[in-house]
Amino acid sequence: MKASSQWPRLIDQGSICRLTAPLAEFCSGLAVGGALRPDWPAFLQCRGTNSLSQPDRQSPRCDLTEARSDDPAETDCRPVGPSPRLALSKAARGLASAGMSSLFDLTGRDIWIVGGAGYLGTAVVKALVQHGATVRCADLADRAQTMVEREKLAAGVTPETLDAGDDAETLRFVRDGLAQRGVPAGLVVMTYKSFPKSVSALQPADFDAANHVNLTSSFILAREVGEAMAEKGRGSVVIFSSMYGTVAPDPGMYPAPILPNPIEYGVGKAGLQQMARYLGVHWAPRGVRCNTISPGPFPFPSMQEGNPEWMARLRAHCPMGRVGRPDEMAGTVIYLLADASSYVTGHNVAVDGGWTAW
Repeated sequence: MKASSQWPRLIDQGSICRLTAPLAEFCSGLAVGGALRPDWPAFLQCRGTNSLSQPDRQSPRCDLTEARSDDPAETDCRPVGPSPRLALSKAARGLASAGMSSLFDLTGRDIWIVGGAGYLGTAVVKALVQHGATVRCADLADRAQTMVEREKLAAGVTPETLDAGDDAETLRFVRDGLAQRGVPAGLVVMTYKSFPKSVSALQPADFDAANHVNLTSSFILAREVGEAMAEKGRGSVVIFSSMYGTVAPDPGMYPAPILPNPIEYGVGKAGLQQMARYLGVHWAPRGVRCNTISPGPFPFPSMQEGNPEWMARLRAHCPMGRVGRPDEMAGTVIYLLADASSYVTGHNVAVDGGWTAW
């Protein structure tokens, strides 16, 4: 067994010993005058070195009052009770648990979510509240209000009405929010628009109208909020793309009368991925991150219940053999808004059960 050349320096500087009292106690016995004690193998052995891998084991340890002699023969290594490594293991597990929780903690953070009252958005809003965030949720007409009442989220969520296809209304939504609530810690954009038409039937005006929502309104929201975040030196923007912003729909997956996912939708969602890459790089020096999420097959419940053949095809095409659940989307949003992803920007996260992996 060979000691690391870094141990004496780490122990002497106290960089390890600051972690927990049991660890500090252990380190103080392992070091002599800032150097690794010459009898360290015997010292470790009598401390019960296996107790970390077997945390419930009761093993003998060296008395912490033992003489620290340069002569290994003088080491007083007599069993005096449960191993301090057991306490260290438990303390380390507690620290790890607390540390991981803080990485995803959104307590005290204000998050704005646009288009958040839908099938996936509802799960996201609920997860945000569960992780401590205050939420400003906007959607068409009274959808946000209805969702908040249905899910009993009034304590943590402020519902608002917003037609993201209206530029003036969108700008007013941002400016009113900044004036009344301050700069949010996070923005989630889940808006989209499409038409149930085939490629041959889609009109140029339809294409423009859809992508004014899919692209232009998303750009307005991201830019206006992101610039305010950049002035504060922090923030995270999360924009929803789609698996069909990465790959094209397979026409064979859609038995008549179901139409393949429409072209204007896929084009808009592909553009959002590039928008996030661009803005992620643009804002990176100023502390603001921007990423996209690309959901895979998350069909609405009505589609799942009324189209068994189509559902069978979806499941067969997905490597995981099933479609996604809304709660499986929420975790990725939390991750991209929280400190856990503090070094992630300009990235597209596929949450698609492996759909785009083959």
